[in-house]
Amino acid sequence: MACGYVSAEIGAKLGITGQTVNVHIKSIYKKLHVHSRAQAVNFAVHTGLI
Repeated sequence: MACGYVSAEIGAKLGITGQTVNVHIKSIYKKLHVHSRAQAVNFAVHTGLI
């Protein structure tokens, strides 16, 4: 996500569908209490996850 890949590209790299990637991304949003990819990436950068 942080590199700007769309769900289909992420899925292709992981061997899963883009739809499955979206399910996992939504789960990440809930856990991080964010509402967008930008917020999730910002959170990850500021907490040292990436």
